[in-house]
Amino acid sequence: GTWGTGSAFRGVPLITHGEGCYLFDIDGNRYLDWTSQTLCVNLGYNAPPAVLDAARRQLSCLPMVYGGLGNTEIRIRCASLLSELLPAELG
Repeated sequence: GTWGTGSAFRGVPLITHGEGCYLFDIDGNRYLDWTSQTLCVNLGYNAPPAVLDAARRQLSCLPMVYGGLGNTEIRIRCASLLSELLPAELG
């Protein structure tokens, strides 16, 4: 699992912020975030204003809905856009 004993985190840097593709710790050291957190920060740590505005709008009305409970407008819009971009055989 992801969570374990706290001793595994002794000595790791305390990350305070990110800029572009870099993370910075409390001591000012810079680290290249080569993972970009896999999915969360594909645009880097300085998201464009349009992305920030869209995220702010979504978070203000509906931050998260478990997929098994129902559908959402944003999920339908995303699926529609993906269906336009992907080959038809992917269904």
